[in-house]
Amino acid sequence: MPQPEHTLPIDSVSSSNTLTVAFEKFANITQTVKEYCPRIRILVMGRRNAGKTTLVQMMANSLDGEVMIRNEEGNEIDPDNILQPSVERGRAHIEYEITYPSDKDYVFHDSRGMEAGSEEELRTLKTFIKDKQEKRFLNQRLHIIWLCLPVDNDRPLGQQEMAFFEHGTEGVPVIAVFTKFEWRVTKAFGQLRDDGKPLKQAREEAQVKALMDFVGIQRQRFANVKYPPAQFAYLRESDKSFGSCEELREITRQVVQNTVNQVLFSEIKDGDIEIAMAIALVQ
Repeated sequence: MPQPEHTLPIDSVSSSNTLTVAFEKFANITQTVKEYCPRIRILVMGRRNAGKTTLVQMMANSLDGEVMIRNEEGNEIDPDNILQPSVERGRAHIEYEITYPSDKDYVFHDSRGMEAGSEEELRTLKTFIKDKQEKRFLNQRLHIIWLCLPVDNDRPLGQQEMAFFEHGTEGVPVIAVFTKFEWRVTKAFGQLRDDGKPLKQAREEAQVKALMDFVGIQRQRFANVKYPPAQFAYLRESDKSFGSCEELREITRQVVQNTVNQVLFSEIKDGDIEIAMAIALVQ
């Protein structure tokens, strides 16, 4: 059943209770996010073998991989044509909504445009993002972009992947998701052992060392890009059936809450000059 649309009741701003109701929404932002965005809409990007399919299944707590795909008209279609790594890029339709019966919190869109990097695919991507951001209701818009970047080798990020950060995303926050991070931990463990650290100590320190080493590389890579990621997430065990996604879940929640806050402020300010003045006094 389609979720009801929600906007702030701007047509009732003359009521003396409007400001109180508005600030109650800010006070209970978690509930407000669920009201305005019953499902967080995420565009998942990344080249082939970046761990996208496994990632969305993990986020949706899908034990069996059962998935539902709907096209632009809302009609259900065969999921085997969408997320399988063997399927050619041209059949990954970015408009299709991907959901999992095991989880009601997310709706995903899949894009494989980063792999080819052609001008046509870039235009398709930019048009999709722009069209989503022009939707009237917040729950119809795109809330987050996850760009999956596998780090299971020492090669730097590809030119096409880094070029993505030279293009705007219509204000949609981008989270750089470094997948297959367990390779970095294994490498750090080996370096610690080579340095003479005992086995137990090397195991205990490997994850911290891997993160510290990689953060230095990451900062250098993104230092001069025009549109850097809003946040970073580091995923271990992304090549297994289940791994830890809690960090990415929390980062995603926080970014969406910030977006909802901004929309609420904007809608209130645009609704009535007296309310705008009242908000200005507390900012």
